[in-house]
Amino acid sequence: MKASQFQKEKLIGLDINFCHRAKKLGFKVFCHTDYICSHHTRFDLKSIYYTMRQVYKDIDTLKEEKQLLQKQNDKLKIIRLLPLKSTQN
Repeated sequence: MKASQFQKEKLIGLDINFCHRAKKLGFKVFCHTDYICSHHTRFDLKSIYYTMRQVYKDIDTLKEEKQLLQKQNDKLKIIRLLPLKSTQN
């Protein structure tokens, strides 16, 4: 059974497959290894970025709230340790 073109592309990647086909058609293929590029994907990377950015903001907010609660709890512990003043004379 022969693999379909799509299956072959999935095995080696669309970008490499494109380069192989271009080379077969007589094009010269170059690779600029100093260039950092993003990768084309079927996901909306912008949406994922903004979602993760919000998640990290929420995490920071929760950390701040936790610190405030810990300070309040520490104050309550100190208050509990103070001797009770007698109201009787």
